[in-house]
Amino acid sequence: MDVSRKTWIGLGATLLFVVLSFSNCTKVEDIPDCDIYNYADCNTLEPIDAEMKINFTISKDIRWVAFEIYKGTVDEGEIIVYDTTWDSEISYIMPIPEYYSVRAKYQNGSTITYTIDGAKLDKNEVQKCDSICWEVSEVTLDLRVY
Repeated sequence: MDVSRKTWIGLGATLLFVVLSFSNCTKVEDIPDCDIYNYADCNTLEPIDAEMKINFTISKDIRWVAFEIYKGTVDEGEIIVYDTTWDSEISYIMPIPEYYSVRAKYQNGSTITYTIDGAKLDKNEVQKCDSICWEVSEVTLDLRVY
């Protein structure tokens, strides 16, 4: 093999590596000008709780729903709330970070149906200029019957 062929193979391998590297990158947002950056959207206080929304089915046949909120999973968690709702959407402010699950009990005549959903409420930190900004996860649990 002569030197020029080795050079072309090396250049081809390098070019392939660069193309593959860039194809796996995520989009990088523009860095704001930190001298004039408006911190209105930056929560610098680390959150200790977050809102958990829960959707239910309320209809002329189903006027109320009994439900239980578990810290952890329904199978292995601890019941921390037992309640009844007449609304199709309710919300609770819950401590984070934690996994929560909800089990709803629907009764329509003699028919009983259970629905279960769960999610982790968590917080994330984002570096913006010289500050750490905190964001909380938005969680909506779907316990509707279809």
